Amino acid sequence: MSGLLKKYENMLNEVKEQLNQNNTTIKPSAKDILDTKVEEDLSQAQLNNKIVGELHVQNLGFRNELFRFVKKITIAHMTAVAVILIASGVANLFTHTFLSENVLLAILGSTTAEVIGLMYVIAKYLFPAKG
Repeated sequence: MSGLLKKYENMLNEVKEQLNQNNTTIKPSAKDILDTKVEEDLSQAQLNNKIVGELHVQNLGFRNELFRFVKKITIAHMTAVAVILIASGVANLFTHTFLSENVLLAILGSTTAEVIGLMYVIAKYLFPAKG
């Protein structure tokens, strides 16, 4: 294969020498210019598609990480609220007031609002409106 390549290189060099001797330049035809432009545009479009694809993959990875992080925080928070409620219930069994009724209602209400708010924000981020 390299012998064939050298043969073509020699032929190309001979043509270049002949052109230099005749002071002749080769002007590309309109078709050649158009073909070159189409090839450049195609390679640019392929590069753009590759970049967009890589950004999409990175974005999906970030969304997965965000989901896992929020899921862990929500589970930890819900567990803490459950422990507080159970501790309050056990304390009431033994006629001790661990937390007042108003405090327990505030904890349950704020926890519910937080979970609904997080679900709304994440849903808006994961599934953005088109247009």
